[in-house]
Amino acid sequence: PDGVRALGSAGGIEDRLRLVAFAELQARDLFLYGYERFSGHAPSAWTNSWRRFAEVEDRHAQMLLSRMEELGQSPGARTVSDKLSRLCRATDDAVLFLFLLSSAEERGMDAGFVIGEQMRQTDSVSAEIFAQIAREEVEHVDAARGFLAPFSAAGLQERARALSADL
Repeated sequence: PDGVRALGSAGGIEDRLRLVAFAELQARDLFLYGYERFSGHAPSAWTNSWRRFAEVEDRHAQMLLSRMEELGQSPGARTVSDKLSRLCRATDDAVLFLFLLSSAEERGMDAGFVIGEQMRQTDSVSAEIFAQIAREEVEHVDAARGFLAPFSAAGLQERARALSADL
């Protein structure tokens, strides 16, 4: 993937809009994949949430892509990483799948709050979009934490690292 330019530089806001839009599209596709792949193998509370969350992720992506269009930016102008998709699709374990996806959601939520604040002075419209997305991701993160509570976080982290090393 291309590097992310500094926020204050030319292209810095564009890079963040693109990066997060792609992350939201990946999350949408992965939630749908998880719903289809693990229905009947994972608790229905999980898969039903994933289906609902996919709709939210799609709305988030469309907000960001619309903002890019308003600014005259091209979503495909630079490349971003698809490692999360490759990781999630490489596991046949619904628990590890959820751990991988929820870890990314949590990182994204935290980053969204920070980016929203950092961007407020230079692009208040984009800043509010990031902040809104981060606020809405809280539900996804909280649900995943609850679903994963019975499992060993350290064990899941180790399995995630091993899977990542194999890709």
